[in-house]
Amino acid sequence: MVKITDRYATRFTVFTLIALASAIIGLLTGCSGFSSLFGNTAIEVRIEGNYVSEDSTYDLGSVKAAEPMDITVTVKSTGAKQIGFNPGPEVRNSDCYSISQNLDKYELQTDETARFTVTYTPKSTDGDSCDVSIYYGDQTYNFRLQGKADISALYQVAPPSWIQ
Repeated sequence: MVKITDRYATRFTVFTLIALASAIIGLLTGCSGFSSLFGNTAIEVRIEGNYVSEDSTYDLGSVKAAEPMDITVTVKSTGAKQIGFNPGPEVRNSDCYSISQNLDKYELQTDETARFTVTYTPKSTDGDSCDVSIYYGDQTYNFRLQGKADISALYQVAPPSWIQ
């Protein structure tokens, strides 16, 4: 029997055993080792090509007041198995945001994508936000959208037509 006395060697040994167990679990379940232990998601979310990490906020910036803006959200399957969405995505905690076009696919194989559209109608110059949840399998991917109304265009007055 080997006795480990150095605390750094002990940490290294424990880490090695965790990594080995993770790799075995990954082989048995079809998931990549550490993702099965530490909860990495099986989907990737992008808005306008920008990655939106889970539990983060995507800032839309200033949007012309009272003019709806469509935001296309792309969901990509990154896991080793097929995933299904049930129900579809959901927008909560706002009357300024809504799902205007639901997912174009409800089941994805690895590397396939699905899209849905959120419509934002700005109301507040202080900012509007909502929570978006994407349900897949028995998991949920959450993120937040925020934007604010730009009212400057509402106060621009054109000169009378007789002024040249």
